Amino acid sequence: MKAVTDKAALFARAEAHASLLETAATLMELDGIGTMPDQGHVHHLRRMAGSIRAQAALGRLAQTYNGGRYLPDPALCHPDSEVHAGGADPSGRAVH
Repeated sequence: MKAVTDKAALFARAEAHASLLETAATLMELDGIGTMPDQGHVHHLRRMAGSIRAQAALGRLAQTYNGGRYLPDPALCHPDSEVHAGGADPSGRAVH
């Protein structure tokens, strides 16, 4: 009986965090921040929420998210975008 309660508690904790990620994604989307398809912040926050829920459904406490690249892909950027103008090296190397 305790395993069912532990699993329910795990899922409740995971759901609380996943919901907060989705709320953040929605607020960012409303402000036009991070809306690039497949690479934007909104996309990744929603995928992270799904990953947390999926891991909880398997009885695991989420520790990692393997869903994305963290540097912009210059090939996906528009020539006049901030990423191209602001410092991403077109060769794909990170510029620090």
